[in-house]
Amino acid sequence: MTREISFIINPKAGSFSIKLVERIRERFPEATLHFTEAASDGVRLASELSASGKVLVACGGDGTLREVVEGAKEGVTLAFIPLGTLNLVSRHLGIPTTHDGVLELIEKGEAKKIYPGLIKTPEYTKPFLLAISAGPDADAVHMVSLRLKKIIGRFAYAVSFIKRMVKPVVDEIDLVVDGKGVSVGTATLLRGPFYGGVFRFGKKATLENVGVEALATGEGRIALLRLYLSVLTGGFIGKGGALRFFAKEVAFKNPSGRIQIDGDPDTAYSASVYTAERPITVICGDIK
Repeated sequence: MTREISFIINPKAGSFSIKLVERIRERFPEATLHFTEAASDGVRLASELSASGKVLVACGGDGTLREVVEGAKEGVTLAFIPLGTLNLVSRHLGIPTTHDGVLELIEKGEAKKIYPGLIKTPEYTKPFLLAISAGPDADAVHMVSLRLKKIIGRFAYAVSFIKRMVKPVVDEIDLVVDGKGVSVGTATLLRGPFYGGVFRFGKKATLENVGVEALATGEGRIALLRLYLSVLTGGFIGKGGALRFFAKEVAFKNPSGRIQIDGDPDTAYSASVYTAERPITVICGDIK
């Protein structure tokens, strides 16, 4: 690769290693390496390092990539070395799971256009690449033990979700899908097909095209569990009363304020979710 390239690295990511840093320096001796130290450092570094024609490589989990997308300016090409717990963005974008494989992909520099999602609240507007949710699974993300996450990885989310399901699921979330309203107990708004692991929650959602896929259930724990079992079994167990919409824009009101954005806890009592008008350029493989 002859273009200027910078790596934005989260050293706190689950599979970060000094060996990776050494491999980057071997294969890209002219590159600059920058390390995040706190939340939102990825946004700041991406903004400071952006220049037309430059390549910015986010090295970390899905949250690190989202920060770099938020901070990057027009004309920049992005790439991603997945180091997180689930790495669902890399799965969707066909990015290799080995360090050598992804570094080779970056060297080749073959890129595609993708459309991030946007969430707009009275307090902020942020991009996202996978999903936003409100309800029990978002509660579980807020409740997850970081100590346990370091020990058992993604299974810490399952433990947290089981604890959350002891409490009732009530239809207190108000959704407005392309102007039509419905009250639900849980809502997942997808820009990509994968959610919660290798499972394909989305049927239409893809970063290649615009639109938001909304998946929701009414009140009661049984409805939510049937939906998850339906996804896990490929539809063998019926999804019950789950609702699925594909829309240009989805708005919601969420009394608890607890949401998750690409696996990270956040807060929004009301928001609109839609697709960015302008695509971004990302070095990736075949989009799945």
